[in-house]
Amino acid sequence: MDHAGPRYQRPAPPKYLDKFLAMPLSQDTAHLYAMLEHIDDQIGRLVDWLDQSALAKNTYVFLGGDNGPALFGSEQRPVPKEVRDSGHWY
Repeated sequence: MDHAGPRYQRPAPPKYLDKFLAMPLSQDTAHLYAMLEHIDDQIGRLVDWLDQSALAKNTYVFLGGDNGPALFGSEQRPVPKEVRDSGHWY
């Protein structure tokens, strides 16, 4: 399964994007965070399906990536509290 959304600038679904556009972030960063949360949810769906299908016991799920797109210094301020407290910021 390929999740190259943030790397190739695929648009994040509005369900995710609206949340981050409402935060004090640049447009680029809001789009990046929205796509990352979308990917996180999709991987969660996959793991849930593996559990329900009794396949999780014999299945490995690997998530790999590189450093992702550079923000080019567009976010020089700390990450907003809403992002840190969203449960998706590690």
